[in-house]
Amino acid sequence: MPSLDWYEAVMPEIRARVEKLLKVIELVRATHQGRPIEDVRRAIAEALDAEGIIVPDGVTEDVARRISEEEKQ
Repeated sequence: MPSLDWYEAVMPEIRARVEKLLKVIELVRATHQGRPIEDVRRAIAEALDAEGIIVPDGVTEDVARRISEEEKQ
């Protein structure tokens, strides 16, 4: 059976990146929930850039759509 040392070595970095992404999503949700998708898309792009996070366009678009469609609480 192959060693999983590589997996254990990269997991802290992956975990940190996911946590940063989730933080961005929650911050944008708190300020842009229910707003037009263009506003949400712009806010996500700015927040991701500020955190140095790169995600596929499809991820950004899906998150923007979901936040835009949510009712403001």
